[in-house]
Amino acid sequence: MFLAIAFGWAVYRKNTNLLFSTIVAIILIFLLILAGDVFPISASYDFWLLFCIVYAFIASTIPVWVLLQPRDYLSMYLLLAGLILGFVGLFVTNPTINGPMFISFQSSNGPLWPILFITVACGAISGFHSLVGSGTSAKQLTRETDGRKIAFGGMITEGALALLVVLLMASVLFWDKSPSVELNGFVFRDLMKQSANITFGTALGRALNSIGIPLYIGISFGVLMLNAFILTTLDTTVRLARYIVQESIGTKSKIFMNRYIAAGSGLLLAYFLTQGNSWKVIWPIFGASNQLVAALALFVATTYWFGFKRPKNYTLIPAVFMLFTTQAALIYQLVWEYIPQNNMILSVIAFALIVLGFIVAIEVFKRLRKPAVI
Repeated sequence: MFLAIAFGWAVYRKNTNLLFSTIVAIILIFLLILAGDVFPISASYDFWLLFCIVYAFIASTIPVWVLLQPRDYLSMYLLLAGLILGFVGLFVTNPTINGPMFISFQSSNGPLWPILFITVACGAISGFHSLVGSGTSAKQLTRETDGRKIAFGGMITEGALALLVVLLMASVLFWDKSPSVELNGFVFRDLMKQSANITFGTALGRALNSIGIPLYIGISFGVLMLNAFILTTLDTTVRLARYIVQESIGTKSKIFMNRYIAAGSGLLLAYFLTQGNSWKVIWPIFGASNQLVAALALFVATTYWFGFKRPKNYTLIPAVFMLFTTQAALIYQLVWEYIPQNNMILSVIAFALIVLGFIVAIEVFKRLRKPAVI
């Protein structure tokens, strides 16, 4: 974080050469990784929770060039290094895929459609990504045409990361049990009981070990690689929540136009959800709600292009598919899971999202029936 602030100050305020600053920063990043193994920082869960909340509050209220932009820029090199080294490690290791095949339409979490599409859609199409694209990415473009390269490049990179993760989980790790006692630490199901971070870090560490990188360094790098992007999501989410509060509630109550109050109100709710198991209660409905936002974003884009007599089927068709898929998932979860389990919180949220989806669909249909403006 401090390195990112120094990088942003040097590049944006002192006009230091970008290439030189990047090389120096990357070297310092990897020196800090090594230093972290020598001088680890140990603290309680409550300390790190408070630290993350304070960090997110500060990062979401200061200008993007101070921390968000340089930190994301430098974190990109961690991801690229992990991607390249991970694929090289897979080629050298040449592991056999041992993950079980799934050939049934019905799973323990529900039918293949719509549940699979809701799960995969979090990476393939995401409502949160539409908020990021309009809330932060679009505001940092030098020119509008750069949006194509950034959006397409982001899609390709995320697809490559997804491929790497699937291959690591299904081949480098052992699904149920290891073939020998010495490899007991690489069982997927056992590692997942600890955390997804440890699972990914261990898998990447084993792949990197095949190209000469010590296992503990590979694991640490994998965990850092994942956590760096979780941290970027944290403050970006709070910044987007701040915008939403300012642009909705702030228009009716001027006090919420204040950036600190707008950001703090979202963080206060987030802190409340971290107490006990509140976040676990609402987490199961995240996938469907996230994809419903994606469908709504596609509908908004469709109505915009319709008003200017531009091609719109490439946004309308996926919008309709995502709407039907998310609505089907919400109805399935409501009828077959939440109501039978007497889960009133998720039942109410699911019902509200279903109604919201239909209302937006009706509004879009009405708009498409009107003549174009231009």
